[in-house]
Amino acid sequence: MAHRLVFFPDYRAANPYQSLLYAHSAAELHPEPASIAEALALRKRQGPEDGLIFHLHWEDAVYRNEPDETAARAAAQRFALELERFVDSGGMVLWTLHNEVPHDDRFSAVRVELRAVLHRLVDLVHVHNLAGARFARAELGFPPERLVVVPHGNYRPHVAPLRGSRSASRAALELPEEARVLLFFGRLDAYKGGFELLEAIGRLAHDALWLVIAGQQVAPLDRALAALPEPVRARIRIEPGRIARERIPLLFHAADALVAPYRRVLTSGAAMLALTLARPVIAPAHPGLAELVRDGVEGILYDPRDARGLVTAIARFLALADEERQALEAAAEQRAELFDWRMLGNLYRGVFELLIARRRPMRR
Repeated sequence: MAHRLVFFPDYRAANPYQSLLYAHSAAELHPEPASIAEALALRKRQGPEDGLIFHLHWEDAVYRNEPDETAARAAAQRFALELERFVDSGGMVLWTLHNEVPHDDRFSAVRVELRAVLHRLVDLVHVHNLAGARFARAELGFPPERLVVVPHGNYRPHVAPLRGSRSASRAALELPEEARVLLFFGRLDAYKGGFELLEAIGRLAHDALWLVIAGQQVAPLDRALAALPEPVRARIRIEPGRIARERIPLLFHAADALVAPYRRVLTSGAAMLALTLARPVIAPAHPGLAELVRDGVEGILYDPRDARGLVTAIARFLALADEERQALEAAAEQRAELFDWRMLGNLYRGVFELLIARRRPMRR
């Protein structure tokens, strides 16, 4: 029997998550990227005893690049029709639910319609934490027997913490050695709270506080930056565009903490990256984040409903003594070690084996 796994979309160039997942859990399934049409064609070439898993990740990739809602709905309907044919042919579907809603959620009505199709056709839904399981049950209506919880692994196989002098890393970024440096990192959509962060930085106006903004600004911050007083803008460094892999450790090594003021979030790859690189996280206590980062242990959390929560959290961090910040860094690195891909790979492998064991020649 030749069992296979295909996945969609293929975001490996921008995000190492898929590469790390499949390298540690599914090598024997020969994972490769494929559209649902390609998956259906592959299934038709398989023998009756063979199994094929279609692993769907960020489902809005089906329609998000369409020019308008009509085109987006048509793309989603084509996907739904081919997915149903795939299931009817005996294919298995695993959906990793990364977000409560897509980052930009351009076509929310299409999102609701597509998720209704997924509710009907998906064999298993994978979430990264209990907050994701709670959302999948309460909001999407999935019963417990169709859910699996496997955490997001750390980034240790992808990047390693820098050791040695932090002052050298700061000098490379033209940051003062004695500053308190926060890092705002990643693909910077509006949901990541960049506007709220700049407003908080402006309200604090702390002479020792510096901010590094590193990543592609999907929601440009130019106007918010321009509205800041000149002395505050002078303490902000910007690294635009996608950050090269080899530069990531330098940015985190130069920083004292990652600041991640999400408006909403289920899973934060940026927070896991910060912990991997021994940096505490300043973030709202959304349930998914609060499962990963403990207030006062690996970071500083605040009530997302509190209008002054972010300002207060940053002020709390600035008030920490050196030994307190060092304790947060040590705890962050230890926390990340718990999410070893070699361990989590065993759980993912069990998910794939469960799907194959449940396969049926025809679903109709």
